[in-house]
Amino acid sequence: MRNYIDQYNEAPPRVKYELTELFMELVPIWKQLEIWRAKHGGAIATASGSDS
Repeated sequence: MRNYIDQYNEAPPRVKYELTELFMELVPIWKQLEIWRAKHGGAIATASGSDS
């Protein structure tokens, strides 16, 4: 099993994270959600009474 977290013995502490192959399968879906939000975000903000 691959380690997706690298830890370094430094001060201040530093940790490097890497996305897994399993998560990378979600990237196209995430991008489609961003497109949807850009298209409908204004209507959602208006309906909820929010400015953002």
